[in-house]
Amino acid sequence: MLLGYIRSLLVLAIAAQLLCGRAGALQIERLPLPAGVSLAPVRDQTERLLQSPDVRDRTWGAYLVGRLGWDELVPQLIMLLDPNWPFGSHSQRDLLNRATFDSLIQLDAKVDADRLLPHWESYPDETLILLAMDAERNQKVLLELAGNPAVYVRWLAISNLLAETRAPGFAALLLREVTTRVAICASDGGTGMGMGASFGSGGGTSSCGVLQVPVDYPPIATYKLTTLAAAGHRVVAPGRTVVYAERKFPHPPTGMGRCSEGLTGSSDEERMHYLAKLLETSVEALPLKQNSSHRIVFQDPAGFLQAAKTIAMNARSSFAALASQLLEAGLLTAGESSELAPRIIVTVHDARIDRSVPLPVIPGVEMQ
Repeated sequence: MLLGYIRSLLVLAIAAQLLCGRAGALQIERLPLPAGVSLAPVRDQTERLLQSPDVRDRTWGAYLVGRLGWDELVPQLIMLLDPNWPFGSHSQRDLLNRATFDSLIQLDAKVDADRLLPHWESYPDETLILLAMDAERNQKVLLELAGNPAVYVRWLAISNLLAETRAPGFAALLLREVTTRVAICASDGGTGMGMGASFGSGGGTSSCGVLQVPVDYPPIATYKLTTLAAAGHRVVAPGRTVVYAERKFPHPPTGMGRCSEGLTGSSDEERMHYLAKLLETSVEALPLKQNSSHRIVFQDPAGFLQAAKTIAMNARSSFAALASQLLEAGLLTAGESSELAPRIIVTVHDARIDRSVPLPVIPGVEMQ
């Protein structure tokens, strides 16, 4: 009964605060209260809510800590992130986790990565937002996450943070994963020859559900990372393409559609921009080109084969030159450099009018 009364009192106080236009947490002390009632014990009662075995009480406690701006209760909030807490149903614990993440984010809390990572699969956006609040300390964790991209916007946010903090190992990761595409067109010197290449941007993923919020629960916020700049969105990872966090509440209060959708994977174009940022130069000035096109006028198989091998060798040399620049800049270690191998995809398109003499087969090269 007491905890129920305290919940009702706090809800009324928050409502009055909003009606009076008082946004600051400290201003709640100025609200008119019934005779003999003081807000001095409210903080203690909120702590009791946080320690209650009832999931709903804990959810209210987590919500109120963030809503009232009680930074000193952040350690208690962090304790709620225990993934092995045995009480309540899965849906109840989901609401508790979301309320806890929301308050930690609203309070700009610094949370140890080992507390956050167990929740990565279920709450990746919330986890990443909190990791970003201390990106320099979390470089190693972010580097591991960057090596396993799932949703493009998350990979982008992680990579932005690694580039911004110039994380050790990031340059090596970029070089290991960037793919150089070399397109060779064989022609017989005639006009009308055309060539081109198409490069994929990743597949799509969509996972949707409905977040059900019972009427006796506090407002529950959900988060989604986005590259869309809009009112109310907060910057998570600054960069060439800024990543923001979008915060939403269920409407109507009893339910809210929630979807995680977008492109999967990562981007070689962005990798090149990150490498340029690390070297404080432009993509155009890098020795390695992400995509290149070459035309070889076919005269005989041996001559064509030699010309194609030279083009492929030049691409490998460009990769080595970029690695050397990163090594000299202290962005790559000697050990990392020795383990790197270029990922080069060479395709040959036969645009000849006269194809009486077939093109020679080049090992490891796709013929079109």
